[in-house]
Amino acid sequence: MLNTSTISGYENLANAIIIQAAEDYRKALNDSAQREQRTIERFFRSEWFGVLTGLDPETLIRKLKQEAKNI
Repeated sequence: MLNTSTISGYENLANAIIIQAAEDYRKALNDSAQREQRTIERFFRSEWFGVLTGLDPETLIRKLKQEAKNI
């Protein structure tokens, strides 16, 4: 049986994975690294991403692209 601290640990890990992917995507957008962008977009659209978070991948991609344009 999982206790709340174990669940919190899993949530923290899932959040850290998503945050790192978003940071990597921002860098790929700024560097015009299209291959890296496509790889991260595949992750965002993957079933695994859906397991990690309830975020909508298309909204996340769109917001990160908009953020990169405004920098």
